[in-house]
Amino acid sequence: DGVAGNAPAGRSSLSFDGGQVVFESTATNLFPGSANSFTDILRYDGLSGMRDRLSQTAIPGGGVANAADGASLNPAASADGRWAAFASDAPGITLMPSGRVRQVYRASLVYPRLPLNEGATPTPSVVSITAAGAVGNGLSDNPAVSQDGRYVAFDSTATNLGAGLDGSRHVWRKDLVTGMLLH
Repeated sequence: DGVAGNAPAGRSSLSFDGGQVVFESTATNLFPGSANSFTDILRYDGLSGMRDRLSQTAIPGGGVANAADGASLNPAASADGRWAAFASDAPGITLMPSGRVRQVYRASLVYPRLPLNEGATPTPSVVSITAAGAVGNGLSDNPAVSQDGRYVAFDSTATNLGAGLDGSRHVWRKDLVTGMLLH
């Protein structure tokens, strides 16, 4: 629709063909319900001209999501334009509690397109999670996503993602098909 954001945008990432752009923004006029003071992760679809907010609260049973109540940062798009990864301090991005510890998430960029007022959302899933299903207990950040979105790499200070960790920063690779987490 050609509307310029009313506040700065930050880091961005785009798909190989340039059709999908994910970016950080504090603008409050780019997506309905973004009138908060936190950085959001938005997606612009260059083919349809649609914008979506990826960093939003999960609603049990669906419904219209609200803007996340914490900063969301460091977006990364897969080359095929089907997935995005980002980090967020906001609790409630998924229904899995994370407190206010920054986690890494992956969101689908391919889902049914409905008008914004019908609440269509790309529901993110937690990437920085143990094999037993617990979210990382330390900061997880700086995601990178593989060409097809199957793998997400990130760094983390979490001590519960593997054995013998001391809280120093480690780089991890999560396989979103098998659930295997390697460092």
